[in-house]
Amino acid sequence: MQRMLSALVMVVAAGSLPSIGKARTFNAAFAFTGVRVCTFSDTPFKNDVSGAPTIIAGRVSRLEAVDSGQFVFKIDGTGTISGRGDELDIVDTNVGDSISQLIEFSAPFTYVINPDNSLVVNFAQETFRILLGVDVKDTGTVSPRTDVFQLAEGDSSFVSAPKAGLAQETVHFNATNFTEYRLCTGSGVRVRLM
Repeated sequence: MQRMLSALVMVVAAGSLPSIGKARTFNAAFAFTGVRVCTFSDTPFKNDVSGAPTIIAGRVSRLEAVDSGQFVFKIDGTGTISGRGDELDIVDTNVGDSISQLIEFSAPFTYVINPDNSLVVNFAQETFRILLGVDVKDTGTVSPRTDVFQLAEGDSSFVSAPKAGLAQETVHFNATNFTEYRLCTGSGVRVRLM
């Protein structure tokens, strides 16, 4: 644990993740649970002076979610994530509105484990289906993204590592042909399955 914390302190101080030497892969499955908070807009967010997409340009809403599921990593550097998200609109106060929905999601990914045990996961387009809620049975997609994690000693678990930047994601709903843009932050626990 001390080694992992030292590595995270080094990453924060350096401002980026070191990648020296040969990367590796593995064959493993991890269960995960986590919390996600997202701000959605019907218009793309504009860049602030730092270049990050943080400026509101349209109507916004806030969503909080608890996600759980499974990561499956293959030895060839590919894998899949699948799970469910219990989502709650935390700003809607209109009488008669539904503020909760349950979604099912999955995405393929490629990954690499660097010699410092940083785990870089490049998610392809995610697909989702709404199981419960006002838009039940609707399906959609979320744009590709990259996340960086830190593996614990022995590859027993992994945690979120500091991000190099903020990424705007695009969410498309098929039934209504509607597109939203989101900025998300979150944290979670991923534990290796036996």
